[in-house]
Amino acid sequence: MNVLELIESIARERCIDQTTVKQVMESILLDFAASKFGNEDILQSKLHDDGSFEIFLNQIAVEDEEKDDKDFSQIAISKAKTRNPNIQLGEIVKEVLPFAVGQSDIEKIFLTLRTKLNEAQRKKEYDVFLPHVGTMMVGYIKRVDLSEAIISFPEGEGVLRKNEMLPNDMLRAGNYVKVFIKDLRPGVGRQIFLSRTADGFLRELMKQEVPEIQDGIVEIKAIARDVGSLAKVAVHSLRPSINPISVCIGPYGARIQAVTKELLGEKVSIVEWNENLHQFIANALAPANVIKITEKADKKFEVTTSQEQFSKAMGRGGQNVVLAKKLCSAYSIKLLTEEEEAKIYQEQISKQSSELVEKLEIEDMMAHLLISEGLNSVWKIAIAQIEKIGALNGFDLDLAKILQERAQEFIELETNVIKEKLKSLEKNDSIFEISGFSMPHISHLISQSLFEKTDIAMLDAGELKDMFEDLNELYISFDQAQDIIANARGINRRSE
Repeated sequence: MNVLELIESIARERCIDQTTVKQVMESILLDFAASKFGNEDILQSKLHDDGSFEIFLNQIAVEDEEKDDKDFSQIAISKAKTRNPNIQLGEIVKEVLPFAVGQSDIEKIFLTLRTKLNEAQRKKEYDVFLPHVGTMMVGYIKRVDLSEAIISFPEGEGVLRKNEMLPNDMLRAGNYVKVFIKDLRPGVGRQIFLSRTADGFLRELMKQEVPEIQDGIVEIKAIARDVGSLAKVAVHSLRPSINPISVCIGPYGARIQAVTKELLGEKVSIVEWNENLHQFIANALAPANVIKITEKADKKFEVTTSQEQFSKAMGRGGQNVVLAKKLCSAYSIKLLTEEEEAKIYQEQISKQSSELVEKLEIEDMMAHLLISEGLNSVWKIAIAQIEKIGALNGFDLDLAKILQERAQEFIELETNVIKEKLKSLEKNDSIFEISGFSMPHISHLISQSLFEKTDIAMLDAGELKDMFEDLNELYISFDQAQDIIANARGINRRSE
């Protein structure tokens, strides 16, 4: 069977070198020979340049008395010398086996060849594209349908699915398009996955248009996109003399306009990155000007603006603040006007003042003085230094001592009430043994049906932290939550 023309045709069609196709064909012939003769390990196939092929049986020459009649990998030295008088012990004797391929076998060989070449082509494609993952390439649009487009490259084909296309994309077969190599997944079927909506696509476009980014002088720190509408890009210059925003925008806005054109109208806002997260958030909310930024909990912020700047900070449909949150990796950014912040503050002060007046039996003015110095709860007064309380305007050490005694008596009374409640529920009071918890923390946990130390030990740090996430005065960090849970489990993390 002459297969040279077949090999040349397949190699051209699939862009695979002829040597690879030839090796695949030899392995298929070897498999077929093994199915007839068995023991593939001692067989060898050889495809000759004229298109013919042979199957060899490789046998090792051994002493006649050592020959095992059931072992076809061996041949007695006396028999081997009849074929080759110069053969030596331990050398290989090749015997050509009678092997013919029928018409049905040819069909099977071609089917197997197609399968194995597909595997070889996928492997080659994977190896070629692996270094290009995370980069941008220009591809030829081979086919477009309702759900995807097939993009062809000299080394293979990738798939650009509908959800990875820009909203305004009008792809037509026969045109060229810039795409981002988003992912590479080995296996059956398509393995190169492309995107025009990934943050990496915008990053590569910026790198292409801004030489300073290409040269590493300006870094892209973060990207947030509302695909097809607006994108925010945080940049940082490694040279103080270079303004990162100016170089990204370019002369008369030429560079950023080129990026916007490739994104089919998606506007790109350039923001200066800052290692100070509060300043970075202020930059990210541009074009709005902010008055104050307060971190209420871990990466949860309240941002105060004037009434006039509020709509700018919010953006259309909240788009600006959503992109700023994503850009800064914040959990939440809550926008407030000055009037709203003042109202919330007054409500909070009023609530804290009422609690101190009721629980410590003091006047409202005295309560406000304590709150102004951060002593805004009975618990804080109970554990504060006497000197700090006594130094307040209108206070002295004697008054401070009386206030603290009242606070401690209230805490003790509250503790006894909680212990009685636990007793009535047939629970022990081991929750009081956990270090890192204040009385308000314990009260909140019991309200969440967590009564004993073992209940806390069963939680993970994230669950415990989330329980106090929106309780400003009781907020605990993830690291604190880990310490508390470790303590409940009888483990000292700091000594490990």
